[in-house]
Amino acid sequence: MEAKKIFNRRQSYRIDTEIDGYYSINGKKGIWKKCSVINFSREGTGILFFTHEAIAMGSTIHVKVEPSAKSKPIPIKGTLTWIRKEKNGFIGGIKW
Repeated sequence: MEAKKIFNRRQSYRIDTEIDGYYSINGKKGIWKKCSVINFSREGTGILFFTHEAIAMGSTIHVKVEPSAKSKPIPIKGTLTWIRKEKNGFIGGIKW
């Protein structure tokens, strides 16, 4: 994945993952779209947004992920610090 080139320049160690979830921009209630959390670090997370609509830098992103069928959803909230277009949507990073 070409996105790894960007992640490898970071100072914090990143743990690669692939966890499906849903995101909402700026806490818009009831509007959740599909995403995938692609890595975690101590400062934030990388996300693949399955959308063709641009997301504004600085937006507050709310993410819900369910690591397993038996677990409760884990909420994540952060600020979008970078984003770029990919063929399946957008890839970006949020900082918490």
